[in-house]
Amino acid sequence: MDVVDKIAIHFAETIHKNAKESSSVAVLKYAIAAVLNFLVFFLIVTFICSVTGHFIDGLIASLAFPALRYFSGGFHLKSATACNVISAALVLLAVLTPIGWNWWIVLLAATILAFTAPNNVKRSKLPAKYYPVLKIIAVGIVLSNFIFHSDVLAKVFLLQSLTTLGVFQKILDGYKF
Repeated sequence: MDVVDKIAIHFAETIHKNAKESSSVAVLKYAIAAVLNFLVFFLIVTFICSVTGHFIDGLIASLAFPALRYFSGGFHLKSATACNVISAALVLLAVLTPIGWNWWIVLLAATILAFTAPNNVKRSKLPAKYYPVLKIIAVGIVLSNFIFHSDVLAKVFLLQSLTTLGVFQKILDGYKF
């Protein structure tokens, strides 16, 4: 159990003890852990981007990456800490790599998601009949960059789309994250 989970359990137990009508400790812990994990990821990215002079790009990327991931899915790691570090590294790679906006990057990300999204969402309680809607939303998010022409969005969307490929999950399963 990592630090975020310990903090989430502490908050969940405190809330449950003090608010009798609250959800179960398990439900509270899950929700609190999700918020804390996002905050850790967000703070890592925005801090490093602030130091490197890329704050706005980091802010945009740290919001766009999880937004696309919500609809497209992607590989899963066994620990929240590893997930935060890998996600932050991917976003930082997108922000700090000096590649300008290219239509083919957007098209490549959209094509990958058209074939793979949503990936690794079977554990959710969402019925499979809604998966095509998730795919359409994910592809639509990526294609919206034809309006914005953002190099950061193009790179972050491409990296997120790559996480939906099964080969990445197989590679990561070989490591003890």
